[in-house]
Amino acid sequence: MLLPSLGEDIKFCPGSFSANGACANIDCGDLASFQWPASSMFHSCVCSDAGENKSTCTCQIVCGCCG
Repeated sequence: MLLPSLGEDIKFCPGSFSANGACANIDCGDLASFQWPASSMFHSCVCSDAGENKSTCTCQIVCGCCG
């Protein structure tokens, strides 16, 4: 795994996954830890209802770095 040097910008892009349950009953941040490795540095997760007892979680994840 390569890590960017200090001072170099990391690029974040949205990443989404489906979850069972309504947004009121789930924590997308917790579920993201099962969806992506810690190296994806997921953050700013939000939930959108996607039908009866279904949700879509969208988080910002690393999609590139260093210019």
